[in-house]
Amino acid sequence: MIRIGDEMFKTTAEAQRRASRVLHRHPHGTPITGGDRLFVEALFWAHPRAAEKGFPAIDHFEVRPGPEWPTPNLWVVRTDGTTDNFSIKKSIAAAKAKGIERLDGDVDPRQKFHLEEGRR
Repeated sequence: MIRIGDEMFKTTAEAQRRASRVLHRHPHGTPITGGDRLFVEALFWAHPRAAEKGFPAIDHFEVRPGPEWPTPNLWVVRTDGTTDNFSIKKSIAAAKAKGIERLDGDVDPRQKFHLEEGRR
């Protein structure tokens, strides 16, 4: 089982389908909201380079075309306006490898604070 936030997935493919629904549900360049935001936030923190990619603080997440291909990707938007994309596959693989029960409990508290500050 793979747990991402409060959601459980039996397989990697099932978790990838959930992420794909997010990619196709939200207009490009607009903040991801609601339950999808919670899922993407947890998915982001599973990424092996989340602390680096989220530094100095996170404002929100968006769907945008990828940097090399026009396919939709997940992007983190920092409070200073800079952005970075992150790999859904790497995030899911890391969650699966760690056997994380709850991803948001694995967040560096300083980064969690920055994310919460960015929402204000």
